[in-house]
Amino acid sequence: MKENTSDSVNKVQNLIEWAESVAGAVAVIVLLFVFVVQPANVSGISMEPTLQNGDKILVRSALYQPSYGDIVVIDSYNNYQETLVKRVIGMEGDTIDIDFGQGIVYRNGKALDEPYTSALTTATGD
Repeated sequence: MKENTSDSVNKVQNLIEWAESVAGAVAVIVLLFVFVVQPANVSGISMEPTLQNGDKILVRSALYQPSYGDIVVIDSYNNYQETLVKRVIGMEGDTIDIDFGQGIVYRNGKALDEPYTSALTTATGD
């Protein structure tokens, strides 16, 4: 009888250890997703060919300073009421001009080299 009781106690202890490990792993994942990275969905074709409509991405949300060419996510507190995924082409103080006739984007008077775009920048609609 003592052996059965001992086996039962070991099984319960193993189960408790597994539960603690799983709970710890879940806590770490939750903390990572709250403070370090956040998921986002790409909506639309404006980021093609780099990102496709419907792609899911993870965004670093802590201690980040954008640089030219970075892909950034703008939260849903905007006029579009959805998350926007865009590329940084200008920073504070920069002047951005677009020659829609030639499809060239200028930053501070210099044409941008944009190998990540699938087409020239053109005006559509009104």
